[in-house]
Amino acid sequence: EKFISEIDALTWESACGGPPPQFPRTPMLQRGRQPKSANSAASTSSTPAERLEGTSGNSEGTASANGTPKPVKEKRAYTKKTDSPKGMTEKKRQQIVAQQEELAPLFENAKKFGVDITKYEQKAKLLTTHEIAELKLLIKSSRTQEREQAREAKKMKIKAKHEWAKKRDDLDCDDLKALPVYPALNLPAWLNDEELSEYLAILQFFTAFQELLPIKEVRGTHRVNLTDIIMAIRCADPQYSTYADLMKILLSARTDRADEEDGDEADLSSKDEIALIQLQNCDPDHKIHGERIREMNFLHEEIRLTHGQSLRHIPVDWMTLTELIRLVLLTSGYYTGQSTHRHRLFARGNYKGYEDAGYVYRMSHPDTMEKLRTGTVFELTPLERLELMKVVVYQLLSYNKFRSRQDDRLFELWEQRRELKKLRNWDQTQEQEAKDARLAREYEADLIQEQGAEAAKEHLKEWPAPSEETLKLKHHLKAVHDSRRFDRDELEQMLLSGVAFNELELSEIILARDLQREKVQEVERQLLETIFDLTTMAGQLHLGRDRAFRNYFLLECLPCLLVENPIGADHVGECCEPTPVADYSEYGSEEAARQFVLGCSGNMNTCSVHGEGQKRRPRWTFVDSLEKVDKIVAACNPRGLREIDLAEEITFHRPRIVEVMEKVETKLANGQFWSLFMVDQPDPAQMQSGVEWDVEIRELLLDLEEKIEQGLLGRLPPSIDRQQWRDLLLDTGDITPLIETSVVVRGAQDEVVWTKEELPRLTDVQKLSVAFLQLVQCIGLKFLQKPFGVMKTDDKGRHVVMATAVFLRWQRALLACDSIPAICLFLSTLEPAIMWDKSRLQARCRACRRKANAEQLVLCADCDRCYHFECARLDSGPAPLDWCCADCKAVRRKIAAAEKRKAQKEAAPTHEQEEMEDEHVGDENSLNASIEEELSQSNVHGNNNVFRTSSGRAVRRVQYDDGGSTPDFESSPRPLKSSKRHSARSNGYVNTAELVDDDLDYDSESSSISRSKRKRKNVDEYTESPLRTFAPVLRDADLTSRAKIEELEKLIREAMREPYAWPFLEPVDKKEVPDYYNVITRPMDLRTMINKIKQRVYDTPEEVRSDAYLIIANCKEYNEEGSEIYICAERLEDFFQERFRTFFDDKKKRRLPSTLVDEVGGYV
Repeated sequence: EKFISEIDALTWESACGGPPPQFPRTPMLQRGRQPKSANSAASTSSTPAERLEGTSGNSEGTASANGTPKPVKEKRAYTKKTDSPKGMTEKKRQQIVAQQEELAPLFENAKKFGVDITKYEQKAKLLTTHEIAELKLLIKSSRTQEREQAREAKKMKIKAKHEWAKKRDDLDCDDLKALPVYPALNLPAWLNDEELSEYLAILQFFTAFQELLPIKEVRGTHRVNLTDIIMAIRCADPQYSTYADLMKILLSARTDRADEEDGDEADLSSKDEIALIQLQNCDPDHKIHGERIREMNFLHEEIRLTHGQSLRHIPVDWMTLTELIRLVLLTSGYYTGQSTHRHRLFARGNYKGYEDAGYVYRMSHPDTMEKLRTGTVFELTPLERLELMKVVVYQLLSYNKFRSRQDDRLFELWEQRRELKKLRNWDQTQEQEAKDARLAREYEADLIQEQGAEAAKEHLKEWPAPSEETLKLKHHLKAVHDSRRFDRDELEQMLLSGVAFNELELSEIILARDLQREKVQEVERQLLETIFDLTTMAGQLHLGRDRAFRNYFLLECLPCLLVENPIGADHVGECCEPTPVADYSEYGSEEAARQFVLGCSGNMNTCSVHGEGQKRRPRWTFVDSLEKVDKIVAACNPRGLREIDLAEEITFHRPRIVEVMEKVETKLANGQFWSLFMVDQPDPAQMQSGVEWDVEIRELLLDLEEKIEQGLLGRLPPSIDRQQWRDLLLDTGDITPLIETSVVVRGAQDEVVWTKEELPRLTDVQKLSVAFLQLVQCIGLKFLQKPFGVMKTDDKGRHVVMATAVFLRWQRALLACDSIPAICLFLSTLEPAIMWDKSRLQARCRACRRKANAEQLVLCADCDRCYHFECARLDSGPAPLDWCCADCKAVRRKIAAAEKRKAQKEAAPTHEQEEMEDEHVGDENSLNASIEEELSQSNVHGNNNVFRTSSGRAVRRVQYDDGGSTPDFESSPRPLKSSKRHSARSNGYVNTAELVDDDLDYDSESSSISRSKRKRKNVDEYTESPLRTFAPVLRDADLTSRAKIEELEKLIREAMREPYAWPFLEPVDKKEVPDYYNVITRPMDLRTMINKIKQRVYDTPEEVRSDAYLIIANCKEYNEEGSEIYICAERLEDFFQERFRTFFDDKKKRRLPSTLVDEVGGYV
């Protein structure tokens, strides 16, 4: 109360500084019925007129108890004239002024809302309550109306804003920004814009489908660049053009697809095929194209029967390419029948043969087909070569493998984009959860710090208990924090599966989120890489189009970011309304602004988008810096339909675009960029071809004749001088003057094609085909394999090679060739049918297993094995064509003996004893004439009775007569050898079986002698033999061989210590090299040789040498030349040759007299 009593004494100045405040006065207006006191006061102080007015006013202002105005009865007004202003009393004037002052704020509101207040703002009279209410009602209605207008204006504004922000055509935007100016792509004068677009399309095909194209196999690289395409199409010189390589890639891929999805032609005479054709209205039954489809089927079958293989399997090279393309076009669209009917219907989009690109091209370009028939593909124009390449490309795109690959890529691209979007959304969710958990933990920590742990418990929420997964995560996070080892894969999997941040502590939340963010960024980069690769492979990376319909292509294979100006074929339309311009102050005028921002002017003569302005721009430009890429994104209008997508794609693929632009800037700096487009280089089409096709085919034929002659596969007829034939062929290509007979097709019955009188009238190509045919017919049939030769058995049981029907057709078709490429095609199908491995140019000596010059080898006429002249013990000189090796001579003797026995049995069946004697006798005269030759023949086929056991080894059974005196080595048919089985004689004969390994004749003829010997196991029995005088010599020789083999063991061990012997120390492990034993049938290694020496498997030192060289031969056969192991084998071979030369030269010096060796080493 002390202070309350002092409150009344307080003043403004004692509590606050400054003057007292002036508060605005707010007049209080009477609402509803006035109080009686006011009315009575007014009535007592008013004049009769005022009372009348007040009464009327009061009566108007009165209302019923429920608030509704009561009806006022009309009263007759006083006709008394009111007082004039001059007669107004001062009190009334003051009342009017006071009323006006009270209504001043109301008048301000009325003015604010546009209400006419001239009726109410006056000084002549007091306003009645009714008039004031009327004024308020007007103000209220005006305020409501203004609010409605404002609301409508706001709605219109929002609507206009939405309408303005709505996506629309780029040219309808009024706020376009200027795009950067791109430098023109300066192409060579000989390369126009349209050709560049075609080359880029082909380049993109090779890039997009490089997985399905054998680019690596043909060119040795996985890439095809633009320069390769340009040189292939424009260059007419096969030596520099890559056209043959690229077409081989395409045709090889076509072969693979046709093998899987087409197959060979259908048999149109089959009942099943006829039923299907009639039921499904297939290609052969088509009203317009059916007959041509049948002709193509017949032609395809004729080609297959002529060359022994389908057209798609014929080898492709630069010389056969022309004829192969012609035949492919002639047979494109052939009918494959019911085997592929459903596949063509569903998997290939209802493919029809008459819709094939090759068929359409053949029907619409007969002039080009005629050029291919008589000339070469390199004689065509660049445009024609381009069209042929596009035909093969379109054919490949019709196969299901290519179609499905593109669809799979697009689907996978969609999946990867969806995964990326899902990953980003999930990452945002995890970021928000981590943020909430972190803030909650920080708040908890601050609260505990301020109030203490006990006091803060009341205000803290209860955290969930960590789950098992969270506990594992905590353990990993602690290991990461302490820099200890942990399972990184498990941690990454837990981070990507989602983290319960509300179960972690503050430090763990921060660490877990950092690790999670790093992993998410890594996965995002991988997804972006995959998306970019799929986009590139699915087609050229088309980033989008801008307002002027310009296309943006990102080509990583060049590399370059190209901008293509639209052409007439793009159909950009015509001008409509001009592009609106919101602010053109910067440009001076609207027209200048439209020109600068590439907007539509509405006039085709001046429009830079649709009209003449667009035609004045170069078609190809490029982005030359990363800065301009950023300007493109900034200038793209966010409301334009085309530029929205363009900006999004550039932003999405920015990492790859940055890499490409860095390369572009580097190449521009060092001047290598323009070389990508062959700028400042001469036109490849102007290069003169350095290939003379007639000279090339002549050289090929001469080379073939040389290989046949030197390989002893055949010779020209004896009536023709070989050198003269070669000179005529090389000079003129006409060898018909040397032909004295008609040109025939050799077969079971010769078929005359041209008589001798018709030969001079032949064309140059036909004369070359005659020379080729003559050369082919001189090849022995035994050197031809399928499909030209087949092995058959004649009436006498002998295996002979017969010419097939394919070979006969091939000869006829060869003489019908009209061009050099056609002859080359026949040459390419002939060479695989020749057994070149039988040629002495490719063979090794059967005795010493070494190669040599062709002049130093002789070919066996029967088995086609080669021998050195020294190993065959022939004099140097021309190799005889009828020479036979010792093995084949033995076979001949066996056959002769069998025929002789058969003849004797038919002539004198009673002389059985004489037949059996003839059976084991070889040829006494030949034995007496050359005992050394017979020693070499005694290895495998040295007698008449040779057979093979179940294991595949050759076994010889020797029969001899024991009923006479001791045989004389000079006169007896063969020396005899004692045996432990001579007690088991029957009818005067003893059968002794000896195993001979005919696969191990790796060494020279001396090894054949050694293999015919066997150690005597019973010396006593041997001494009882009539050959006992030679027993000591044989035993000494046996001991000498054993000693030498032991010396060779030291040599092998020394070889094992050499640094280059490591691949040959142990047998090849089949697990490491699974296919080794499929290629090498007689494996050998140094460790095996040591074991064989210890086990006394070797009988002679020559066998050791043979196995040593077998190691080298196996290595060179399996490994590629120039490889590390191949080089080791060559070094080991040099080591063996040097040591063996010294070892066996010393042995020759101590060799027994030849006569003694001959006597000891007789036939066994």
